[in-house]
Amino acid sequence: MSLDAFFRPSSIAVVGASRRPGTFGHEILRNLKASYKGRLYAVNPKYEEVLGVKSYPSLTSLPEVPDLVVVAVRAEAAVGVVEEAGRAGARGVIVVSGGFAETGPQGERLEEELASVARRHGIRLVGPNCIGVYDPVSGVDTFFLPRERMPRPPRGYVSLVSQSGAFLTTLMEWAAMEGLGVYRAINIGNKADVDEADVIEYYTGDEATRAIGVYIEGVKPGAGPRLLDAIQGARDAGKHVVLLKGGRTRAGGRATMSHTASLAGDYRVFKDLVEEAGAAVVEDPIHLIDSLKILGMQGHRSPRGARVLVVTNAGGPGVIATDSLEAEGLQVPPPPQDVVERLRGKLPPIASLGNPIDLTGGATNRDYQVALEEALDSYDMALIVAPLQPATVDRELAWIIAEKLHKARKPGAAVTLGGDEGKEASSILESLGVPAYPFPHRAARALATLYKVHQPTCRGDDKVELPSKAARILDSQPPGKVPDMDALQVIEALGIPAAKSCLARSPEEAAECYKRLNTGRVVVKAAGRRIIHKTDVGGVVLGITSPEEAARAYKDLEARLQGAMEGALVQEMIQGGLEAIVGARKDQGFGPIALAGLGGVLVEVLRDYKITRAPAGMCRALKAVKGLKSRRILEGYRGLPDSVEHLAHVLSKASLLALHPRVEEVDLNPVILTSQGPVVVDARIILS
Repeated sequence: MSLDAFFRPSSIAVVGASRRPGTFGHEILRNLKASYKGRLYAVNPKYEEVLGVKSYPSLTSLPEVPDLVVVAVRAEAAVGVVEEAGRAGARGVIVVSGGFAETGPQGERLEEELASVARRHGIRLVGPNCIGVYDPVSGVDTFFLPRERMPRPPRGYVSLVSQSGAFLTTLMEWAAMEGLGVYRAINIGNKADVDEADVIEYYTGDEATRAIGVYIEGVKPGAGPRLLDAIQGARDAGKHVVLLKGGRTRAGGRATMSHTASLAGDYRVFKDLVEEAGAAVVEDPIHLIDSLKILGMQGHRSPRGARVLVVTNAGGPGVIATDSLEAEGLQVPPPPQDVVERLRGKLPPIASLGNPIDLTGGATNRDYQVALEEALDSYDMALIVAPLQPATVDRELAWIIAEKLHKARKPGAAVTLGGDEGKEASSILESLGVPAYPFPHRAARALATLYKVHQPTCRGDDKVELPSKAARILDSQPPGKVPDMDALQVIEALGIPAAKSCLARSPEEAAECYKRLNTGRVVVKAAGRRIIHKTDVGGVVLGITSPEEAARAYKDLEARLQGAMEGALVQEMIQGGLEAIVGARKDQGFGPIALAGLGGVLVEVLRDYKITRAPAGMCRALKAVKGLKSRRILEGYRGLPDSVEHLAHVLSKASLLALHPRVEEVDLNPVILTSQGPVVVDARIILS
């Protein structure tokens, strides 16, 4: 259902409108009276008029059914108001009132009742515990902070959605100070009905919205897939989403049965999946503002690559710009030799012609113009650092920078320094569509965001199914840990190679297993439903080279584990190669997910892994693997096998296990990446 009732209502009723300054009902009505272009009503039986607006005793006494009802009464009364609004036929309700789920169990029950009433009447609800909507086009402004307390930003190409009202008001203030134009903004509060996905989908249909800024604190159970689909839809429509998440850490955590569960923590899942869908995730509010600025101004310009030209007349800021760009994963290569030769013939001899192109302190506007004309075509983006000094470089440089970027059709950002002259240059640049920043590192981060949101995304293959043989094995198992041999059979049924293995129930059978495998060196591993991490409990004996040693290892493990062992896995010993981990599980917010990384038992220390939506498919799996910090090792560093596609294959296939309704966690650790291909040597599958 459209959210037009909130952003484009033909009429609004404020329930709880008050004559007392400082109250929500008073300030909301005051703001709406000052800006709203439609029909406005006050609802309060105490008054005949409020702030010059006629007041009615109830919604049913209004001369028409309002499109939008703004509720500013105590929580206990809000449910009845929403009921009345639904019966009257209103299309949308904003419940500003607090006192709901944020206060505890009693408030949660009240919020559930509020949402139930809205659903029953087919009415959309924003909030509760929110400040509502800001739309400078229609004039809807339910933010109860007066304009002298919270300046409203100019109209622009950025739309905002925030779970926190306080953060949104701060963001609006910063936007006003930074000159960032805002097209629409909404605070969704407790998200009893309308959530981030609804708003992103609505903004995607806005012709004027170029970038969407999101502040989110949590994803409700099961809501993650809709959020990812909304982000992907916005990306497909040319709208770029930037997210900042609050609540990234957790005090404590649940006891986990596998590495997969402990690794795939809430924030890591959120970050990897929304980035996979095409959004940019930022780490602080300033980064959010800076990213929205460049996307609002230049989001339509897609950089062809990661090469950035830096032009400056000051060495220090140029070096900081270079360091910051490379730290963000962008490239600052020197210009081609033919460009250097042309520059040498046109610039002062003291200019440094690397990258940065340092024009030195005596540079003029014309020197900047020459540098951009000759070098810009060899790069994908530009960062121009310009300390203004009126004797040689003045605000006219802003026109030159904007003209050259526009002519080359290249995205770029500027850093303008130099007091009032620098501020004027910044204003000119931004009026011409070039974002300006006060520091090089902020410009570098913004360019990195622009580059990231234009990277290609992958679609999952929703038609794939878990192979029938693997499903039959899982269906036959009781809850808990799947026995080791059965788990390895599931892995092989997926088309993933597993190490040759044999299950022994006694020392004699361990000796027979050694003979049957006939592979030289073997490993003997304790098996049992209560044994989750074999290495942690001393449940692995390596380098067995005879039947007698296999029998002896079985006896040693049996004595060491004192009844927890239900047998032992005698397995060929895979030598050489890289150790990796692949896992899958169901996330409470996002549903089926999978992960891959390097490190074996060290993966929790190295923290180098990527999470993808399941089923992954090879496109997503490859992108995840190539996103690892250790990808150079996987690509064949110093004679190691090139294992990128091998690890992606295992990730793609293993992700199918997350589709099984009873699979809670899958942990393939380690997967040995050899020159012949991947081999799974340990598989843990936990069933509900």
